[in-house]
Amino acid sequence: MQTPSAIVIGAGLSGLSAARALVDAGWETIVVEARDRTGGRVHTVDGIDMGAHWIHGTEGNPLTNLARQMDVPIMFVGGDSSYTGGWEQLQLHMAGHQLPLEQKQTSILLMDEVQDAVDTIRRDLQRSGGADISLEQAVEQALSQRGLLPELRTHVAWHVALLSRDDWAAGAEKLSLLWWDDGYEVYGYGDSVFCHGAASLTDRLAQGLDIRLNHPVGRVEYTDESVTVFANGEIRSSASQDETPRNPAAGNGGVDASRAVLREAVLAGEPVCVRPFVD
Repeated sequence: MQTPSAIVIGAGLSGLSAARALVDAGWETIVVEARDRTGGRVHTVDGIDMGAHWIHGTEGNPLTNLARQMDVPIMFVGGDSSYTGGWEQLQLHMAGHQLPLEQKQTSILLMDEVQDAVDTIRRDLQRSGGADISLEQAVEQALSQRGLLPELRTHVAWHVALLSRDDWAAGAEKLSLLWWDDGYEVYGYGDSVFCHGAASLTDRLAQGLDIRLNHPVGRVEYTDESVTVFANGEIRSSASQDETPRNPAAGNGGVDASRAVLREAVLAGEPVCVRPFVD
């Protein structure tokens, strides 16, 4: 019987996870990636994460489970990951000088007040059924109700930038007020970091995979028997229903559990180019 084959577009975390699941299920798999590196939004340079960094909520988080499965070391830091280890160890500096404890507490309490005001604006917006606005716009509305000195506005801007960019990898101007923190407390308390950077996970996932870097995809063509991906030339994949690998553990000859991973990859914007599964 011919070995089924698949093409995964994108070598980010979702694409690499899908490719790994396919290979483990016995598929010949090729990953095509437009960049000159793997990882997608995960990018570590000299041990410093330039992109994804935190595991928000450690226990029960799929990333935690994946890291343990792949023997990638992580470190639990607890507290709020935006301020590593919690408030007690946080040091604030302005104009080259560390702020004393009193000013540090003032800064933290001020941001708490702004967040409460932003939450009030969100609730009012939800009740009225008004159009969504950005987190930045909501912060500006909250600040307009206070006559803050420029120095204190700088404090707020720093906190907002830290929350939005460190936690969500986007500026406050790009985050929805209604949904920016949705699912924030889904998993158990306390956050973790990758001891050697987040790329240690994607690098481990990529090991042994057939990955074609510098291969931007121009188009994808489908037939009943195959899929052709045009990325610096043709890369062809074929997968018929009879060739779909079976997982005995699934019972009743069910389709391999990697189906769930493939669906995740599609939702993540990294479509897996194989013929659709048929039960």
